[in-house]
Amino acid sequence: MARHDIALYDSVLASNMSGDTKSALRRWFESATSMQLPEAVRPSAAQLHGTLSAFRQGAESLLTGIAFGAAEVELPGGLDPAGVPIDALAAGLFLGGSALGAKSDMAPTARNVGSVSAGIFGARMTKKFLIEKRLAKGKPLPRHLQYGQSTVSGDAPARVDVSNDPIVRAAEGL
Repeated sequence: MARHDIALYDSVLASNMSGDTKSALRRWFESATSMQLPEAVRPSAAQLHGTLSAFRQGAESLLTGIAFGAAEVELPGGLDPAGVPIDALAAGLFLGGSALGAKSDMAPTARNVGSVSAGIFGARMTKKFLIEKRLAKGKPLPRHLQYGQSTVSGDAPARVDVSNDPIVRAAEGL
């Protein structure tokens, strides 16, 4: 391995990834750097580093989004318990922490989580603002924003026939 390959290899080994992940990346890295391909098509150390960095950032972003999505559904008050937006709070804490601990191995992870948290907060507040603006003008919401109209599983929303319900008929007669 060339000197710059060893530096990249060492940075993966020194990261805070799990042992299984490091082993898998080590095997992939060693197979990629030992390829007998022509120099013109062999990935450079910068390309390998970029690939590993993109994979890491994508995984961190995905996990952050999953965590906030689950919190929105499962926590009482969603992402705004007691009126405090936890995605905005997380953005401030992680971005501030990444700046304060810039030389730490955790700084890139904190920066990624903070950036995604800020993006989620921005998307939520923009959606809330535009929905409130639309409703204030008396405009209907798009179908995908109406409760019970969108689907996650691909199944159509449930339809319940209440035309023969005695309580509904009594209410209609009032």
